[in-house]
Amino acid sequence: MNTQQIIVITISLVWFVCLVVCFLKGKYVMAVVGLIAAVAQQVGLPPVGGYYILNLIYPLWFLPFIGAVRLAHPKSYYANWFYRSNLHKYWRAIERYGLIQEYAAKIASDPSASAEFETFLKRSLTPEQRLSGLKTTEAAEVAKLTRLGRDAYLAEKQAELSPQIDAMIAQMKERPKN
Repeated sequence: MNTQQIIVITISLVWFVCLVVCFLKGKYVMAVVGLIAAVAQQVGLPPVGGYYILNLIYPLWFLPFIGAVRLAHPKSYYANWFYRSNLHKYWRAIERYGLIQEYAAKIASDPSASAEFETFLKRSLTPEQRLSGLKTTEAAEVAKLTRLGRDAYLAEKQAELSPQIDAMIAQMKERPKN
């Protein structure tokens, strides 16, 4: 085997692994279009009207590489296997796919998941992560409200915020009037 054949085999194996990862991540359209483009490239297409359709389809074989790098669908096998240890990625995927309300209801019905979710939100985040997590925080509050009920939730919020409000009022009273 010469060097060129080794490079072609290596690229083909990496492409195939990325194709499998796309299927596991729930990126079915990217995987199927990438597969069709690769097969069309190998088979070759006849010219239509003097133009080769292959020239238009050729770049699409690269889609599995892109799909393997992007976030997985939260309901995919990949997310279940790998995002459970990285909650930040898991909740980013939930936000990206617009499943916040569905997962808020799921968290509310499971106390252990709800506690894990609240612990995740309380840890120190960078400002960028806080901004991206605003909808996630909202989902956590909806989950807590659903789990506790309206009265218990309001009592908990009042107990949580009352000392902070009292401290702010005391601080404002201590300031000299201008």
